[in-house]
Amino acid sequence: MISPGDLAFCRRLLAGGSRSFAAAARFLTDFDEGVRHAAIEAIAAQQAADADAAASPEALLGAALMNPDEESTRIRGRLAEIFATRGWRVPDE
Repeated sequence: MISPGDLAFCRRLLAGGSRSFAAAARFLTDFDEGVRHAAIEAIAAQQAADADAAASPEALLGAALMNPDEESTRIRGRLAEIFATRGWRVPDE
């Protein structure tokens, strides 16, 4: 279950900021699906120009999409939608 502190933090991430996607990255593997979804939305809301190549939104979300431990259809579907909308290439591995 998501704690009130984590929920508040996720809401701040969704509000934006040039380093929000990097801060949100640690939540991509959180136990709570809602937290993972909020992290994905926070990362997707950021501009690629705000990131270095290793921590770009595309790289972070690509790693989440390819995570073999991700069982949520909602999460995988949202990630696929983001990649399709932006014309990003899905990682091979």
